[in-house]
Amino acid sequence: MEPVYLVTLAARWLHILSAALALGVPIYLLFVLMPSMGQLEESQRNLLREAITKRWRMFVHVLIVVFLATGFWTFLGARRWSAFDADAKFHYHLLFGIKVLIALA
Repeated sequence: MEPVYLVTLAARWLHILSAALALGVPIYLLFVLMPSMGQLEESQRNLLREAITKRWRMFVHVLIVVFLATGFWTFLGARRWSAFDADAKFHYHLLFGIKVLIALA
């Protein structure tokens, strides 16, 4: 197997993992951690919320960079597919454009 294909495979998995973490962790925080914090005193809740927000901010910045970089790598990799199947390139770029428009909205 060529190294480029291994990098592309790793990029796809990192892309999916970063998206899953960027969506899954806030859902966990909202539905599990925040309701559990109701048992703490107000000052402790605020300290915990600030600590979580500070750590999550750094983590989510890394996730966004990984998500964009791996998505860009996959987008550029779609050019190589065109040598094999012109329809695959058209459909991929069509879906990519729709994803970008949804993200901008």
